[in-house]
Amino acid sequence: QELITTINNSRRIEYAKVAAKNNLTLEAVGSMMFQKIYVRLPAGTWVQIQGKWSKKVP
Repeated sequence: QELITTINNSRRIEYAKVAAKNNLTLEAVGSMMFQKIYVRLPAGTWVQIQGKWSKKVP
């Protein structure tokens, strides 16, 4: 759990930098990054979207 927290905090810091540089919200940057990552995930990968876990389908 500590590793996950560390990774998430580091990600949040980087997203905040991008948001500030581009006059965007942290949520907007997170959403854009999720979209970029999602398309590269293999089918069957579990993802959490708006608080709900589901498997990515092909």
